[in-house]
Amino acid sequence: MRPLFRLVAALVTAVTITVGSATLIEGVHADDGSGREWNQIRGGAARDGWTALAPLSSEPTIAWRSELPGPILCEPVTWAGTCYVIAKDKKDMQLIALHARTGKELTRRKLKKSTWAHAATWQGRVIVCKEGTLESYPLKDGKLGSPWRKKGDFAGAPLVYAGHVFVRDGREIKVFEANRGKELASTAWLPKDDDEKQFMGFAMLTVRETDKDVTVAGAYHSAKDGKLYLHTHKVSGLGTKKVSLGIAIPRELMPLKATRDPEFQRKAILGWFKDDLSTSWLFTAPVGAGASKWAGSMAVHVTETRKKKQSSISTLPAAMGGEAFGFGSDTSLYRLSAKRKERSLTERGSLPQGARPGPAVASSGVVCFGNWAMEIESGRTMWCLPDLPEIQTVTPVADGFVLLGTETNELVCLAEPDRIVSQAEGDDATAATGSETGPPPPAEGDGVLLADGRKITGTAELNPDEDAFRVTPADGEAFEVSIDEVALIEVDGEVEWNGEEPAVLRAWQTVIDGVFARGLLETFELYRKERLLTECRRVLNDARTYGASPRLIESLEAGLTGKTENPNPKLKMKRLRPEETKRRKAAVDQVFTAIDWCKERDYGGAATALLQYASREKVDPARVESTAKELIPESFPWADADDASKRWITWANEIVPAGGEFLHKSSGHWNHAKRAPWNEDTIALVTKNMLLFSRTDDLRVVGMCLRTGEGTVRALENILGKGAANLRLPLQVKLHKNRKDYLEEKTPHGSAMPWSAGYYSPAENVSRFYVPDPARSVEPLGRGLSKTLAHEMTHHWLSMRWIPKSEARRHIGVPGYWIVEGFARYVEDQAVEMGRRRGRMDDTTVSSLDATSQVAKQEKLWSVPELLEMNQAAFAKIPEERVAVVELRNTVGNRVLDKRALFYEQSGSMVFFMMTMRGEEGRDALIKYMRLHYTGRSPSDPADRFGFDDGKALHAAFETFLRSLLE
Repeated sequence: MRPLFRLVAALVTAVTITVGSATLIEGVHADDGSGREWNQIRGGAARDGWTALAPLSSEPTIAWRSELPGPILCEPVTWAGTCYVIAKDKKDMQLIALHARTGKELTRRKLKKSTWAHAATWQGRVIVCKEGTLESYPLKDGKLGSPWRKKGDFAGAPLVYAGHVFVRDGREIKVFEANRGKELASTAWLPKDDDEKQFMGFAMLTVRETDKDVTVAGAYHSAKDGKLYLHTHKVSGLGTKKVSLGIAIPRELMPLKATRDPEFQRKAILGWFKDDLSTSWLFTAPVGAGASKWAGSMAVHVTETRKKKQSSISTLPAAMGGEAFGFGSDTSLYRLSAKRKERSLTERGSLPQGARPGPAVASSGVVCFGNWAMEIESGRTMWCLPDLPEIQTVTPVADGFVLLGTETNELVCLAEPDRIVSQAEGDDATAATGSETGPPPPAEGDGVLLADGRKITGTAELNPDEDAFRVTPADGEAFEVSIDEVALIEVDGEVEWNGEEPAVLRAWQTVIDGVFARGLLETFELYRKERLLTECRRVLNDARTYGASPRLIESLEAGLTGKTENPNPKLKMKRLRPEETKRRKAAVDQVFTAIDWCKERDYGGAATALLQYASREKVDPARVESTAKELIPESFPWADADDASKRWITWANEIVPAGGEFLHKSSGHWNHAKRAPWNEDTIALVTKNMLLFSRTDDLRVVGMCLRTGEGTVRALENILGKGAANLRLPLQVKLHKNRKDYLEEKTPHGSAMPWSAGYYSPAENVSRFYVPDPARSVEPLGRGLSKTLAHEMTHHWLSMRWIPKSEARRHIGVPGYWIVEGFARYVEDQAVEMGRRRGRMDDTTVSSLDATSQVAKQEKLWSVPELLEMNQAAFAKIPEERVAVVELRNTVGNRVLDKRALFYEQSGSMVFFMMTMRGEEGRDALIKYMRLHYTGRSPSDPADRFGFDDGKALHAAFETFLRSLLE
């Protein structure tokens, strides 16, 4: 990837992928190691199908495959890079352990025959619950050791939480210590007046953790009255020898159709809407084999007695952000809120091509359904592998790795290509490195500080034609680096070159992450030698947050398996805690050294953003706020507020990565905001290329606009060059807080069209937008606003920067208006995908290509000769006439296209065809043609310039390309 594209990809990644919320376990028990493990059915103790691991969000490849001796009996589970699966083997069962990244089999153990089985893991132990027994096997030196074993009338999957195993044993709920198997507590769950013989089904247990308490809940279906009941138990004493369970509190949920299908008891799942602040639970039952064929999910509220309606979801759902996603029996995809509101995201049979219903897994705004994945915010298909067998289980096993269990008795592991390692590498913890191998803090003195944190002692010479520096180290060979990758150059004790603030921030973040990671790994070794296993896992979890290699962390974590905790940890910690404190203090001191360094060189925003490290390490809040107070710029709108320091820290972390800073009150740019409504309740920020006036102070929205705007401009510069005009004049953007204000604004040059989401005004050199209402927007905030902004910023940059004003001659009568809207549509689609495509702009699954290829299939395309000849005046007269309804292959849902909408989609697709599919010659020909159009010289029939005999030949080639996308 070219250096500039690396920067652009970094800018737009935050737009493309929504950051997920914290996992349930990342609360009171954040240090137990379970937060990033799929350690029991449906992921964790919440049983919500959510994982903290990074999703598989780009086109995957098959990392490995493994045949099993028979059908999979339960979801595979993981711990520390090892995956465990139970499969049938003739009359018996096999418990198999495999390396999660490579598929290398580590060991297997024969289990006695059972009609059902469930597995869970805890810090290297594998817990198996089956008919009559609950047993736990330690994995030590790659082998499964002797288990502890309990006998009982067990049903459902065991619940593992904070080192404890909760399980139903007949009429009781019992709690065992996970590592030793000691029974710690028990309580009755079935009411005394309910005849156990009439009991028909028991759903799995789940945990709901809040700041105040921990509750274990289960559900059962009573034959006595045919109703579903929820029972809850308060848990106290976790982490002590006096664990206790409160008495069962049953609550009637709703009537259920009668079913005596044993699968109900074995597979029904009770989960929790993790991010819902009320008390809503998610209940899912399997498709019944009996006459009733009852199946479905529901959102149930323990205090709400009305509206107890069964959901349409009948597959295993995933819950995230207070919503659950899953399929109905008609193969439609449904979205179910914790407030019991359900919405169909697809029509029956209208899934993206090749996509099939499957069990759901959610992570960071992406839901994987087995053979495909969808971005929740936009409905975009992130990837799809239609040739995979039917999927039974989906298990995230590492960042960017997903393990599928198929109906053909096979495990198939999918992974992002750059994360895959060989079998040999999989056993080598040093094969892939993280922040622990990062550069040391930059030494004082002359030299070049790069954005990757390296300090090069030597000289640098600027090559303005290439936008690059030639760096000559004092003791090495010269090399070239992009301007955007240079943070700072110092000569004779003075700053000779100030790089952009984001580059400085990235440099210091890389350095500081390394300091923390190395110190924590050293601390881990001290604790490991003394068998302080709880402390070991705690510091490993912290090292991961500072960017230490995931494979190294997995290897070290696996090395703890089978070891026993030191019997006298308090005495050992009294001696070793100061060693950890010393290392953490040294790292924190480095943070404040970096802050002072940035402050001395006028990088106050970067200095403030670095305070996040101090907050993470729980540095005295008064020190953090006093440091931030000294860094508050005069231009900060809330500089005089009582909470100015806190507000500045949050704003700095949002705007500095995009190179943003608040516009100084004395700046002449404020003259652009004299007219109503911009003369009040407006904030202004400036980046290298943008001047943003915003009437919303939602920092999430403002930060997204800065990143999108900067990312779009830099993508354009990478494609078309820096331009030739107004390079120092920022592109002015005005953001209304809502659509009403956007439509009501009157300017001397007109106003917004009612159907528009944003527009560029050439006469003013201003782009205007508004913050869409998420409840009404077709595409929610992150996609809708960012795509519109990228589109209009393309118009803005081309008109203001690319063509010198003296040469610009484009007017409404010039043929070829398709290139104006088509190129903007191309950039709009591709720019927001760059973050997940490593900077490339070659995604064939974007919506313009998707929709246009479907129209080509229906033979309803615009005639290419007509499209090429059309001018802006003719475009304005296009009637609002429906052309086609298309089922998108790569985005959930259908689209209705009128002639104007098809003009945009087809024009964007033609630009993609020329830019990407016709090689360098096609790309150069398109750019030359676009320059002709913007200078008023474009021919009405440019087909020969594109390498075709005439417009009909171009149409035929273009249509052939579109149809190839359907194959």
